[in-house]
Amino acid sequence: KDLLVRCRCAEALGAVKSGEEEAKALVEALRGNETDVRWRCAMSLGKLGPMAGKEGAAALLKAHSDRVVAVREHAMRAANMAVARCLEVLEELVHPYIRGLALWFLGSVGPRRESTEALVAVMLREE
Repeated sequence: KDLLVRCRCAEALGAVKSGEEEAKALVEALRGNETDVRWRCAMSLGKLGPMAGKEGAAALLKAHSDRVVAVREHAMRAANMAVARCLEVLEELVHPYIRGLALWFLGSVGPRRESTEALVAVMLREE
């Protein structure tokens, strides 16, 4: 396993922004032992936004208490980035499935004022 190749792959998966298989691979690699790969996986999960899904949100939350500072800090930044993207998605005219994923992510990422406000607003919105 070439570390540099795995690092670039983790970055590329975040750039693809296409789906659940990418998120699953990133979550699995985030559980690994290679620090350089792990923090890149966290950042890529953040870039996926709602496509990171519930599992991605849970993995980022778990990484908030990682033993490695770099992984911990990147996971926190990534979670903030993903929440911001999810909040944007709720205001866009995108497929309801994607908006649903954004809501799942916001509900899974833990208590945050902006997430709770967005969830309440969507719940009370009549379309």
